[in-house]
Amino acid sequence: MNAKNILVVLALSVAGTPAWAESKTWNAKADGNASDAENWSPVGVPVAGDTIVLDGTSVRAMTWDAGVNELPATVAEWRQNSAYTGTVTFATTYDSVENSSFKVFTVSQNVTLEGGRWTHPANEDKEVWRLRVDVGGKLTITNAAIDCSLKGYAATNFPAGSQPGSHGGALDHAWVYGDLKEPVNLGAGGWWPAAEGGKAGGGAIYLTVSGAVEVAKGGRILANGAGKTGDQWSVDKGGAGGSIYIQAESLTLDGNIRANGSYNGQGKGGAGGRVALDLVKQNFDNVNFGNLSARGLGARENPGCGTVFVKTEDKPNGILYLADDIDENAFCSRAIDGPSIAGGCSIPSNTTWKLDGIRIAAKSLAFLAVPPEATLELPNGWASVEATGEYSHQWNNSYYCGGISYQGGTLAVPVSADGTNYFHKGWGFEALAPYTITGNVVVATCARLGTLCHRTTPDDYPYSQITVLGDVDVQMGQWNGQPDANQRGWISTVAGGLGTGRPYHTGIHGGQSGAEREPRAYGSIFSPKEPGGDGFTGSYSTHGSGALKLTVTGTLNVDGTVEAGATGHFYADSNGNGAGGSLDITCARLTGSGKILANGIRTGLIWDSATQPQLKPAGAPGRIAIRLTDPAATFATFGLAKIQAKGWHAGVSEINGQSQSNCYVSAGTVYLQEAKAGEKAGTIYVRDMEDTNGVNTASFTPFPSVKFKETDAEEDFSSATLDVSSYARVKISRDVAVKTLVVSGHGTIDLNGCLLTAKRRFLVDGQPLTPGRYTAARLAEKGLPFKDTSEGEKGVLKIPGGMVLHFR
Repeated sequence: MNAKNILVVLALSVAGTPAWAESKTWNAKADGNASDAENWSPVGVPVAGDTIVLDGTSVRAMTWDAGVNELPATVAEWRQNSAYTGTVTFATTYDSVENSSFKVFTVSQNVTLEGGRWTHPANEDKEVWRLRVDVGGKLTITNAAIDCSLKGYAATNFPAGSQPGSHGGALDHAWVYGDLKEPVNLGAGGWWPAAEGGKAGGGAIYLTVSGAVEVAKGGRILANGAGKTGDQWSVDKGGAGGSIYIQAESLTLDGNIRANGSYNGQGKGGAGGRVALDLVKQNFDNVNFGNLSARGLGARENPGCGTVFVKTEDKPNGILYLADDIDENAFCSRAIDGPSIAGGCSIPSNTTWKLDGIRIAAKSLAFLAVPPEATLELPNGWASVEATGEYSHQWNNSYYCGGISYQGGTLAVPVSADGTNYFHKGWGFEALAPYTITGNVVVATCARLGTLCHRTTPDDYPYSQITVLGDVDVQMGQWNGQPDANQRGWISTVAGGLGTGRPYHTGIHGGQSGAEREPRAYGSIFSPKEPGGDGFTGSYSTHGSGALKLTVTGTLNVDGTVEAGATGHFYADSNGNGAGGSLDITCARLTGSGKILANGIRTGLIWDSATQPQLKPAGAPGRIAIRLTDPAATFATFGLAKIQAKGWHAGVSEINGQSQSNCYVSAGTVYLQEAKAGEKAGTIYVRDMEDTNGVNTASFTPFPSVKFKETDAEEDFSSATLDVSSYARVKISRDVAVKTLVVSGHGTIDLNGCLLTAKRRFLVDGQPLTPGRYTAARLAEKGLPFKDTSEGEKGVLKIPGGMVLHFR
């Protein structure tokens, strides 16, 4: 080879750049293709070694149609300055698309985007177009966007096996699709046809960057399924979020990276999509999670959030981040169909996710479902899961908690070296299929075991069943070295109950509203597992609380709170408060300084106008049952006064001469059974709010309760004690026998035309009542707190011969 030829080869080979490489500036007079030579200055189709410049010379849209007129799929550098405000569309296709030669756009050096945006073409009913770019240097985005929003599946279209509005989340876990750690799929389209305003899902962005990525303030990387942003009641009718995958040395993020779903205040919304970052030379603590999102947005049927996954040099299995757009400022239910999570983020079936940890946005309702045939591995234990941001148990946000919903799959979570499972830092765990935790459990710093907040119906509601082979310690929590109830551990079902409870509206469960004239309080007294009814009476309401069955083979120590109380808001448009749920607890021993509660909730005075106050309905209490299995254990160790299912009231009986009976709710039930008593031979306590509920002459507690479902069996109370006290008002709902009857502290019993049999003697202070049959009128003559509100007053209290009943 002669010297001249050698020089030519060198000129062609330096840095892989042809000798004829130059800067090419977009100069189109109209929207057009990059393959048109007339659209460039100097005139000519760019070649592989050119630097591409977009500035104010032309702001017209460009389509980079590689392969046409020998337009390359590779350039040296891309510079898009702030004067350019147009859109560049790269017609890159999925690898599966046949006869396509343009599957990756490559920039061998740096990409700088300071204005305008990049995108890919819109898809229809299959995955054809996505934006895939390989950058050999740095990627910098300032006041510009890589935006493939609404470029996914067209309206009403979705991949096989899924449904509209689905991707990282879905209304049914079977509809979830896509890869967590390297997402590539489009978001499903919305539920409405395009002719009715329906929109597409988010598109797909796949970026591999050899250097660093900087998304400065005003910079955006987007694959949203929403065409606009707004409040949670706006109508957008968009689809699910799409996919964003970025592999780079590091990420500096002051802008936003989003694959959000869509708002739809009138029906089914779009789920969040998937975002995944693989940052090979960056530590996890340097990642700005606050600007990453794959949220499912507010809707009457919110399908839930998608996934944000971040793998860093120090977290080789990666961290999963979950956040939803429903937080402590949103009602748990709106009208019948509220914006609670109707679906959720879920691990796809036959898939294993192994993670170094999970982060859940504080006060969000976002959760990860682990359905049958799915596996979640957390090699660093439960302590690797925590909420991000501020979390506390202050009144207005104490219902709200995202977390993990076990639904029958596999949880591979090792116990810590000291034999303890640590649940802490503001997240919740529920087991909607029976789940057993081996080893001791500590619940602290606003974490909760119980139920999360779902959209529910009387036929489909969360019933959490958790068994602990060891002790459980529910801690008070510390703040600046001092005990702080707002940092306490929590076993709770608050806001996990019915959100569509029309058959049980006005917040009914263990007790009921004074507006109810017939017995309607429902559910089991011995083994409560029913949810609290929602407070539906108008446009807005709150969820009732859920149901938890907790079995502890050792000691349950409660210094924090165990709660299934009623829920509510003092808002003018909150027309009803939800009822308390169910706590069914079995443990060897019960200790601690905390409380176990399923109380009702008061309501407040609301002014509908400047002069017309109105009281909103209160929420009734739920039910508690606790069994001690250690023969030596007693409830005296914990204290009966700290176990409550009390009613509540508004403090007044009328406003402007109008009765406010719906603002009184009666007591729920507490069943306590020590080992020595035997099954169903403990005591049923019906206790109200003592002197604070003394003005209640409206609401009552039905005994026995009404069946939740017609197929439920009637309970036999013949071995149990019924204790009515503290202003509680009990109405007998059918003929029933108890072993022992105790009435005290201004408690009253309405025979309601039924036969109440007290089978055994119970010794208390006062004069004995001799065996016989007594009507309410005869009992009242003796000064005893009985009445009969039935027609004909045919109710009877029967005391069998040889037995004596005493009242204190």
